Amino acid sequence: MRKFEQMKSLFNTMSRVYKKSSDSEMYVSGLTADFDRLFELGWKTVKEYLKSEGFSSAKSGSPKQILKLAYQQELIKNEEIWLEMLDDRNDDTHLYNESAARSYAARIERDYLPVIDAFITDLKAVIPDDEDCLVKVPESFLEARKISGLLYDEFLRKVKQENGFISDTEVFTGWDAIKDKYLSGSE
Repeated sequence: MRKFEQMKSLFNTMSRVYKKSSDSEMYVSGLTADFDRLFELGWKTVKEYLKSEGFSSAKSGSPKQILKLAYQQELIKNEEIWLEMLDDRNDDTHLYNESAARSYAARIERDYLPVIDAFITDLKAVIPDDEDCLVKVPESFLEARKISGLLYDEFLRKVKQENGFISDTEVFTGWDAIKDKYLSGSE
């Protein structure tokens, strides 16, 4: 399931980027924004899974309805904390208050990320990996992009056009065969 793969990837990135807490405004802003996205992927992963399992009520349910159904189906262990995450995400999305954002960031670090980590571990038992989503952007691709002076999407488009690739996955899986001409700076 694509959303689950995206969720795992974002969680892994957040685990690396936010491993050391900070009081900086940039840290708080980044953590809360990334968590809002992570939470969104979480409830949508549950919705997608429930639909695939034949739960018709999951087709048009709100996040709150989906979370309640997920709890009933034992996909989430603590309905209360998931509903707190939903409320916090909604408040963060619609209002901005520095003190509230800092409190939200503290709850994310202390309460929510461990719950998401356990949730991902539990879902790995019932949702198989989607191999197409597992392709990583090679570090040497990012290095070549920097050498080119182009923005990421411009460089990706250029590599696709010059090599007849259609998808990002084709670029990254075929990168080793073409990277030298981009790393040398003589594109």
